[in-house]
Amino acid sequence: MPADPKHTRALRQKAEKLLLDAPEKLALTSGADFQKLFHELSVHQIELEMQNEELRRSQEDLEQSRSEYADLYDFAPVGYLTFDKLGLITRANLTACGLLGIERSFLVKRPLALFARPGSEDLFYFHKQKVLESSAMQTCELALKRKDGTFFDAQLESVAVHVNGQSAVNSIVTDITERKRAEEALEQVSRKLNDAKNEVDRIVEERTTELKTAYESLRIETEERLQAEARLRQAHKMEAIGTLAGGIAHDFNNILAAIIGFSEMAIDKSPEGSPARRHMERVFAAGVRGRDLVKQILAFSRQADQEKEPLKIAPVVREALGLIRASLPSTVDIRPNLQNTLGFVLADRIQIQQIVLNLCTNAGHAMRRTGGSISINLDGFSFSSPEDAPDPIMSPGLYARLSVTDTGEGMSPEIMEHIFDPFFTTKAAGEGTGLGLSVVHGIVTSHGGTMTVSSEQGLGSVFTVYLPKLIQKQARDSGDGNEPIPRGHERILFVDDEEELAAMGDEMLTDLGYRVTSKTASSEALALFRLDPSRFDLVITDQTMPEMTGEELVKEILALRADMPIVMCTGYGPLVGDDTAKAAGIKSFAMKPLTRKEIATTIRKVLDQ
Repeated sequence: MPADPKHTRALRQKAEKLLLDAPEKLALTSGADFQKLFHELSVHQIELEMQNEELRRSQEDLEQSRSEYADLYDFAPVGYLTFDKLGLITRANLTACGLLGIERSFLVKRPLALFARPGSEDLFYFHKQKVLESSAMQTCELALKRKDGTFFDAQLESVAVHVNGQSAVNSIVTDITERKRAEEALEQVSRKLNDAKNEVDRIVEERTTELKTAYESLRIETEERLQAEARLRQAHKMEAIGTLAGGIAHDFNNILAAIIGFSEMAIDKSPEGSPARRHMERVFAAGVRGRDLVKQILAFSRQADQEKEPLKIAPVVREALGLIRASLPSTVDIRPNLQNTLGFVLADRIQIQQIVLNLCTNAGHAMRRTGGSISINLDGFSFSSPEDAPDPIMSPGLYARLSVTDTGEGMSPEIMEHIFDPFFTTKAAGEGTGLGLSVVHGIVTSHGGTMTVSSEQGLGSVFTVYLPKLIQKQARDSGDGNEPIPRGHERILFVDDEEELAAMGDEMLTDLGYRVTSKTASSEALALFRLDPSRFDLVITDQTMPEMTGEELVKEILALRADMPIVMCTGYGPLVGDDTAKAAGIKSFAMKPLTRKEIATTIRKVLDQ
């Protein structure tokens, strides 16, 4: 163990004094004292030798430590640099020298900024200043230049120190080139992954959009197909019921023809004001109402003989509103908005009125308890693209649009599915026949138009009728209806398989001044005509007869006399079109049952051509 410095100094001082005093005292010193003194000197000498040995070993240990420290410093896995506050390198280990490729002697006393990539010197000085102003470690990344002129990415981890009383900076220098490359490679991979993700997202979005579009197209196509199927079922149902209704109407028309014809002749032969005349007038009026009901049935079945003409529709609608007013409750307000400059449609005046009357009657019934308003709007409508059509069956073009809107109870979707079914009604027994909307639908369809309906329970309903417009046509004056019954004296062959109708026609036409021959069998009529084709001026024949139909009879008659005027009567509806009938020689069709004025007017029209 090393000697105490104070004790060593005391021994040295004592020994020096003894040596100074030695000459005088040696003579006076006894042998015992001398031996004691010698012993002490020997002890001190041994102590000095031991201290010297310890100092020598300590010096060796210090040198060994210094050597080990130098090895650790020089051969550390990272570079060590020390630079002063001016940035001059004052110390560097061999690793740092190896990183820069420069000998230590060339490196020391040179500014570290000398080795920075041109343009990044300020980055180093900023880092140095920051280190000197802070007690915490600071990090900086910059590119350093090797002796061969190449650069490597370095990271400086620096702390402030004091060397010989001066501020300095110790830095650990690490080559992070590989890390940088790895980071760049990772960044590239990340970018590629991100680009791939974006591409996948784009593809997914495109495919999703395509799937949505395909789904929407499929949904629309499915809805259109279901609607088309529903319309087809409705058309088949209407066709079937129409055929049945037409057949019933034919038989009923024959009955009504006899009732109307005979009652009208009885009225003419009854005294004015007599009870019999009044009774027959009521029978005649009932027959006419029955005929109007049959016309509705035939309009529904689209088999009625319609007298279409270029028609201004606004006056017809206005006239119908005047008729309907009296039949509606006073709590229902009618609000017309009719465009007078709409132009013309090819239509039957009576059937257009029937459309307005039926729709307004239904609207009034929907508001019979709460009251409300009926808005009747008439304007023009046009479209050029099928996508804009209110109904898929409509063709692009110009239309007259008639809408009837009520503020009534509205309808449920279940009821709306059946509103055009004949005899379907939500009214109580005795309040309606269920033919109103069916008739409207039949009339609109027979005019080449279409009809839409929208309704919501509690908010009312809107029925909209679209009729094709005529371009550059003028309405024909239909007269005021007060013209006298025309008469004549020509010879007429009257053919009908119903005995009552044949007798009625014979008597009625005879009363009008004509010379009539009536037959109930078409074969008999043909045989009579074949005997003398010039005997008759006009042939009036029923269309539907046994053995030989009206068309067959007409063909045989025209074969005998090509210029023979012919009128064909029917209670069912013409089985051939106007053009075909005219080509076959038929001059006119007459829809049974006919009043005396109607048949008289038709006869004169044909004979006077």
